[in-house]
Amino acid sequence: MSSSLFDAAPYDEARERRRRIWIACAIAATVLIAALLWFNRYWPEERRTERFFAQLQAQNFEGAYGTWMNDANWKQHPEAYQR
Repeated sequence: MSSSLFDAAPYDEARERRRRIWIACAIAATVLIAALLWFNRYWPEERRTERFFAQLQAQNFEGAYGTWMNDANWKQHPEAYQR
């Protein structure tokens, strides 16, 4: 069974419109997700820095040291922090 241009299905304008809309939505979603990831790429570091400076302003130096060293229970094993 061979097919040719004469046997082709008729052009469906509604189907092509749906296809273009779907592609446009996919591209827009990809750009939106990429923008969100780009603008929030330093979010964990920013939160940690805010917590550190908030503890310094509250003069909670032991808590700030724990935040700086990334160990909230640093007093439980001070031998790991000889410096």
